[in-house]
Amino acid sequence: MDHVLTIALRLALYLDLMLLAGLPLFLLQAPGQLRANWNPRQLKRLLMPCALLGLLLSLIALVRLALELDGQNQLSQLQATTLYMLWTQTAVGQSWILRMAMLLGVLLALILMTRAAYGGLWLLAGCSTTALATLAWNGHGAMSEGPLHYLHLASDILHLWAAGAWFGALLAFVLLLRGNCLVVEDQPHLLASALRGFERAGGLIVLVLLLSGMANHLMISGPVFAPLADSFYGQLLLLKLLLLAAMLGLAALNRFHLTPLLERSTQAGDHAAALVALRRSLGVEASIALAIFALVAWLGTLNPEP
Repeated sequence: MDHVLTIALRLALYLDLMLLAGLPLFLLQAPGQLRANWNPRQLKRLLMPCALLGLLLSLIALVRLALELDGQNQLSQLQATTLYMLWTQTAVGQSWILRMAMLLGVLLALILMTRAAYGGLWLLAGCSTTALATLAWNGHGAMSEGPLHYLHLASDILHLWAAGAWFGALLAFVLLLRGNCLVVEDQPHLLASALRGFERAGGLIVLVLLLSGMANHLMISGPVFAPLADSFYGQLLLLKLLLLAAMLGLAALNRFHLTPLLERSTQAGDHAAALVALRRSLGVEASIALAIFALVAWLGTLNPEP
């Protein structure tokens, strides 16, 4: 049960911080008309609870780690000396301090934001992506040693940022389909414009995901793929790769079929069927993304050695 709670906590942190970073990243690259008409109140209602939840989840994670180091399981047995040691002598503790500071920065940026303008979004994205990057110190990259240590951490951070950007774009498109995030009525036209405008950024995200994922595998297991099915870690990794391939297939369907269909139907004034098809495709893609994040949270607790 304790292992399940650890995985659940890791998953919750992944989802929370990726959403917190991904949505501002999407808005920064979105067409100016879409960004200018995004409802700042809706943005605050969504991201403020995420920032507060991130603070709470991070606090729980640190307390669990401190109790584990002391061999205890009761909150009353928590030692202040252990917390001090984590904060001052470990990279995990220092990355935790940075994450908490950045999450407070996110809250400040949201409080000061009056509209989805570039300045506020850059501050919001800077704080939230830095908070997301600190999760790299909770994975296998932080356990590597020697000259590859920092390269592995950098690869993990790029992987986290790319995954967060993809997840944020998925969320943004789902919100656009729901029709409650803009202050104008012509939402199908802006949705089609956003989908078309995301093509270049989406291609870059996929490239970074693939390259950083391959680099991570090489630094964890070496240039060997055949024995993956011989270990539980390898089997979960293969399942993750299959799910990623399915997501790429759905992304291609959206890019080459559903987006042009929406553009044509919007011009013709009859976009209901196209919106239903797109909503279904994005719903399946988001579900697969959740499954992938769950596998990533699980893989991070396992020994990659057979």
